[in-house]
Amino acid sequence: MNNQAMQFEELCAELLQSMGYTADRQVALSSQRRFDFVITKNCAVERVVEVKFIRENPGTLATLRNVVSRVKSYFGASPFDQLLILSCVVAAEHKAWLFKEFKLEIWDREDILGHAEKSRQLQNRFATFFKEQDDAAAGAARRSLSDPIVTDGIVHDEETMQLLPDPRGVELSQRLADTPRGKRGAKLYEALILDILEYLFGDYLLDPRIQARLEDKLSVLDVVYRVGQGHPFWETFTRDFRARVIVFECKNYSLPIKPNQLHTTERYMSASALRPVCFLMTRVKPHEHTELAAFGAMREGGKLFVFLDDEDIYEMLRIRDVQLRLPTNNRDYLQNDPTVVLDQKIYDFLSRMPR
Repeated sequence: MNNQAMQFEELCAELLQSMGYTADRQVALSSQRRFDFVITKNCAVERVVEVKFIRENPGTLATLRNVVSRVKSYFGASPFDQLLILSCVVAAEHKAWLFKEFKLEIWDREDILGHAEKSRQLQNRFATFFKEQDDAAAGAARRSLSDPIVTDGIVHDEETMQLLPDPRGVELSQRLADTPRGKRGAKLYEALILDILEYLFGDYLLDPRIQARLEDKLSVLDVVYRVGQGHPFWETFTRDFRARVIVFECKNYSLPIKPNQLHTTERYMSASALRPVCFLMTRVKPHEHTELAAFGAMREGGKLFVFLDDEDIYEMLRIRDVQLRLPTNNRDYLQNDPTVVLDQKIYDFLSRMPR
């Protein structure tokens, strides 16, 4: 542990004590795990706590996902409430998604300073520590050439960030909420999904072919894309699944999609035609048996279905808005990308697939 990390942990110990807890350090509640803190009040264990010093600020979504998933695994099945304290700022949208995925309470800088408000001296010490952390990071950044910012295919530097358009996620989310489900809103939904995909992934999903008819003249795909170069997620994704095109199917059903409806879409897919991946855009989560059908399609034919319902889309739109608001270099820009959500969903699906 480096000096900054040790200093941050010491400050967190003081914070917990100032809140009325007894904070015991490096306590082993099992034979295998030793936690940074086990905090008690009135002689009863209330929480197990891990403290992580994050150099970057604000924390990028990709980094936070890796840190939170490791800590959650470390906590295991602890019966006590679990808390992770981070030294960086975490965007509210990122924090909401991380909590939904990992069920782990997170305190970031703003939470720390809020909890320390009863002790002005401790609050000032935290503020000084955070400033020194940021100054050190800024100095390191000045010693290296910063990467350009790329949005919508346009290269920007930090001085031109104010020229970027306002994030559109709120508007698109409202349009989605207002779109009727069922046949009456089907065309509106398809058009809206095209706008949403352009906003979320338009730099890398290119050349959309809408309502592309297959050779049999009967099967119809809502939209297919080819994938541009330069994005680590899309490049890895297309390589792993041998996909030259990505299919998005829009299902504006009022009820959860059923297995027979998935099998109808499966006939459009073809691993030999390098078209083995389909993102199914649905209004609600699929029927529980539909996921079993998707497992079968993957296991038997190498065809991957990724289900994205309204709540998934709302999350990605919020994350995209945050991404466009943060003036970061190109590496951090991609680390805050909504593809982090896709990657997590695909990982969850594959990790649960039976043999």
